[in-house]
Order: sequence, then C-alpha cells, then structure tokens
Amino acid sequence: MEITSKESTTDLQFTYCQLLKETILCQDDESDLKKDMLTFCRLHYANNQEELDQIDNFEKSFIETESIQWYTRHCFLSKILSRAFRTQEIDLLFKMRYFIQSLHKQIQSIANKEPITIYTILDAGHEIIEKFQDNINGLVIFHSFLPATLERPCQNNDKQQCLVFSIQLASNCAANIEQLRSSDCKNGVLINLNTIFRIVSIDKGTNTVNLESVSQDDSHFQQLTEPLRKEITQAVVILQISKLLLETNHYWECDYLTELIYQDKSFENDGTLLASLAASHHLLGNANVVNKDNEEARYQFFKSLRAFHLFLPPYHSMLSSSYNNIGSMFYQDDHHESAIKFHEIALQCQLKASNPDMNAVATYSSNISAVYIDQKNYTEAIKYLKRAVIIREKMSMDGDTRPLISLFQKISRCFWHIGNAKEALDYYKKTLKLQLELPNPLPHPLSVTYYNLSTAYARLGDYKDAVDCAEKSVEYLKMVPEKNLELKENQAQLEIVRQKLWLKQVLSV
Repeated sequence: MEITSKESTTDLQFTYCQLLKETILCQDDESDLKKDMLTFCRLHYANNQEELDQIDNFEKSFIETESIQWYTRHCFLSKILSRAFRTQEIDLLFKMRYFIQSLHKQIQSIANKEPITIYTILDAGHEIIEKFQDNINGLVIFHSFLPATLERPCQNNDKQQCLVFSIQLASNCAANIEQLRSSDCKNGVLINLNTIFRIVSIDKGTNTVNLESVSQDDSHFQQLTEPLRKEITQAVVILQISKLLLETNHYWECDYLTELIYQDKSFENDGTLLASLAASHHLLGNANVVNKDNEEARYQFFKSLRAFHLFLPPYHSMLSSSYNNIGSMFYQDDHHESAIKFHEIALQCQLKASNPDMNAVATYSSNISAVYIDQKNYTEAIKYLKRAVIIREKMSMDGDTRPLISLFQKISRCFWHIGNAKEALDYYKKTLKLQLELPNPLPHPLSVTYYNLSTAYARLGDYKDAVDCAEKSVEYLKMVPEKNLELKENQAQLEIVRQKLWLKQVLSV
C-alpha cells in the first residue's frame, strides 16, 4: 500500500503506483493480450504439468463473466498475480494485463449500487500503524484488488500486529462475490483495483483504521497525480508505461521490460507495437544522454534500430532519427569516423524517402559538418553547411532565422580557418544582417560579429571598415552587464586597426 499525507502536493511513489495501475488497466487494441498472457504463463510453469493443464483449460473455457471465479481459485492466475501485486514486478503486471482488465470489468459490471461498510484485516508492523496515525486525512491506495467481508473479522490475540480496516465504500467500488467465488475463497467482497481511500481515524486500542473511499475527482488526489498523468499519456500502452517508469526513476525496470518484449517476440509482425518499442528505447537512450552516459545511450539507440529492422527496410526514413542519435553519441565520445558513418546513413534515409523531412536533412547535414570541423576538414564541412543553408532558406521558419545565423557563423569560421578571408567576410555580413533583423537583438552576439568583421576587413587590408566594425564591437560589448576579458581584447583590436589605418594613410601621402 501507499500512504500520503494530507499536506503532500507531490509524492512520487504514491503517484507511480497509482498511474501504474491506471496504465495496466488501459485498453490496448493493438495487442492480443490473452495470447500474450497465456504464452507468458506457460513459460512460467513450463515444468509444472498441473498448472499447464489449468492454463489449457483457461484458454478453452474462460469468459470474462468468470473472472472472479478464476481469481479466487487456487491456480496459476492467483499465484502469479499475488506475486505481481506484492512485488510490483513490472514484467508480471504487464504480461497479466488481460486478466487484470477482465477482473476489473467484471467487478465494475456488478459493483455495489449503494454505499456499504466492509472490513478487511492485514498484517502490519508497528511502523505501518504509526504511519496511519501520522497521516489522518491523507490518502491510501492498495497495490491489488482488496478482498473484504461484510462482517467485522475476529482478531487473533496471538497476532497483535494486525490492522483491521473498517471501510466506508461509496457506490461502484466493490462487488459482492459470494455467489461467484470459488470454493477456495472465504471472502464475500472484492474491492476494485482503482479504488482510492482517505484515512478518517485510527483506534490504536483495537488497531482499527477507519477509511472512506474517495472519487478520482478528489482535489488532493488530482493535485498529486494529474501533472504526471498528462506527461505520460500515450496511445500505446508500452510507450505510456515506459514514460511512467522513466519519469519516476525506474530506468532499469523499463530497460528490463523492453528487452523482455523483444526477446519473447510478443510484438512480432505488429508494426505499431514494434514502432512503440523502438520509441521506448529512444526514451531510454535520451535518459542516458541526460546522465552523460553516451555508451549506454548508443546501446539503446541500437536497440531502437533492432526493433525497427523487424518490420522496416534498413534505409526507411523512420530509422533516420536512430541513426542520427547513434552518430551523435559517437561524436560526443570523439569516435569521428563512426559518427560520420551513422550521420550519413541518417541523411541517406531521408534523401531516399518519397517525401523527405527537409528539416531533418538540414539537421543531419549540419551534424556531419560538426564532425568534419572537429577533424579540421573545413572544406568538407563547408560543403555540408552550404547544403543546410540552401534547405533552411527554402523552408518556412516562421520568422525564426536563428538556425540560419548559426549556419552562417559556422561557414564563416570554416572559411577563416582555411585562410579565405573574402568568403569569411561575406558570411560575417550575412550573419550581421540577420542578427540586426531579430527583435531586440542582444549586444554580445552583435559585438562578436562586428569583431569578426573587423578581423576579416583587416586581413583584406580594408582598415577603414575594420576600424568602424571594431568601434561598434567595443560599443556593443560595453552594453553587456558583466564586463569580461573580451572587452580588453576588442579594445586591443580597435587600437591595432587604427594604427594600421593611420600607417596606411601616412604611406599613401
């Protein structure tokens, strides 16, 4: 169970457990959940013929209106689900979704129409009792369907660490199962999985906790769960559960689940599910990128490709993002040749597409240029940067010229490095033109561009324009709140070009 205080506005573990239940209950029309569950159960009980016979019987005869009867029977279902709910093992919960959803729906269909009071008894240590005492008016959720009785149970005096729950249930929260349960079960009520409770009071003398069910519209409950619910909601369950796991710091559970799904081939031949599996590996890789674990990120992006390759040709445009991400991770680790290889494959995926994503083509071209710049192969870098410029100039950028500014700056630096000051000057001018057209241009970038223009003009012997640009560079840099070493450098550049202009004028007399 999870308990949160009435003052809590965030509780990651409470929210995780609640949203995990909600996600497990999500309908997934893309999957054959029953087949997937039975395959998993047969593997689980591969060496137990008695349970395998029960699984065969379930496959042949099960109907949803018998979910309660099967759940209360001592068989493979109750055993696996008991462990799944107790340990919250993500693979068990994911694979058992078919039956969990069937049981949930049957309880809903015959749920109580009027408020009732029911009772249940649970083993609980001293710490749990104290936690209830400390969180009166807080919320409680249980990890499983909760069995209960209509009559208060008798406490065993030998078991002082038991808690009796007296629960005031609103309508539609539980089902009377006396006529539906198997002979293995003695409980008369089954509370649905998605029920939420508030702690009303506790009687420490009798170890009785008084709870009441609350609506999912409860403001405190919504405050705790709605922000993350909005963040993770997806159309396909595997993608939603992956986002939930990663947003709540369950990276290894997500990694384990996605690998299990790939290995058991339960998504085989279903492009939608395989694409979602690939997307889950992207999420895992992105989490590694945030943690600066480039090698593990590459591993996850390769797994994304692995999923795509099961239903798409190797150069399909959908694969380009995975190839590009792998290239970026190689680049971060200074594996330049591998970086170029995968960025090139990403680029080819788009160029061969019937309807290329031109933004992606520009991005991948720019990424390749970055590797060449690191290798000091400026001529090759310029080739890819110019391609990116042509594409960006053709695209509608909704008035945002910053990508073009960045490309012009890179091209000008490349020309400068190969000693072509004239071409560098042309691109510095293009950079400045776009910067001045920005709404509220910042002084520091303008100062840098004017400084670069000054050095280019000076290299070409045009000292008058070099002085003008150096003066503007210093002027803009003085507008920057924090003065730094750049100001001294720019002032020094100004003095140098002034002296050269003066000397040129003297020599021309």
